[in-house]
Amino acid sequence: MASAGLAGLLSLTGTADAQSLDGGERLMTALVTFGGVAVVFLVAQRVHRAVVRSILLATAAGTAFGIASVFTKTVAVDWTAWDGLDGLGGLLPSLLAVAGLATAGMLLSQAAYRGAGLAAPLATVTVVNPVVSAAVGITLFGEHFRYGATGTALALGCGVVAAGGLILLTTERLGGRTGTTHGRPPAAGPQVCVPRQRSRPREVPQTVTPPALR
Repeated sequence: MASAGLAGLLSLTGTADAQSLDGGERLMTALVTFGGVAVVFLVAQRVHRAVVRSILLATAAGTAFGIASVFTKTVAVDWTAWDGLDGLGGLLPSLLAVAGLATAGMLLSQAAYRGAGLAAPLATVTVVNPVVSAAVGITLFGEHFRYGATGTALALGCGVVAAGGLILLTTERLGGRTGTTHGRPPAAGPQVCVPRQRSRPREVPQTVTPPALR
């Protein structure tokens, strides 16, 4: 379901003319992204269930990867407009943002796989990454959905299908973990070894003969 919803959503996303973000939009996007990823990471550290923590970390990783793609597009457009190395100094903040977001996404995705299997975190990163990129493209780059209002409704339906697939993966993983926990035999209590007391040999009384009778 997650893959089908994602494929439908991407197929309905239209294109726009090549354009870049200005300085204010870049700063706002970077601050919001890093702040949101940090908040999700801190919330995940307080969650006790490994599967839920994994989904939160995978969501943060997908967001970081998606915004890194946005900054990569910005760098590519500016590189073409500024004729290569002549505008390298102006590209440095965007390049640093790409490096920071890509590194954060990689570390968060690796942490998401710890203790929660492969399917749910991988599907979450795979869905969240292009969804975030598409959302930024629509809001900041002027992209749109195809076929007007009908395409928008279909895209929303595909988003619901993708979200439903992620929820099914998460609940299935949670159910599997609960069943495994209930299926385990009860742990035996600690065994206490009581030392055995050694029986002392019975003393035989000795008869002493008085000196007068010897």
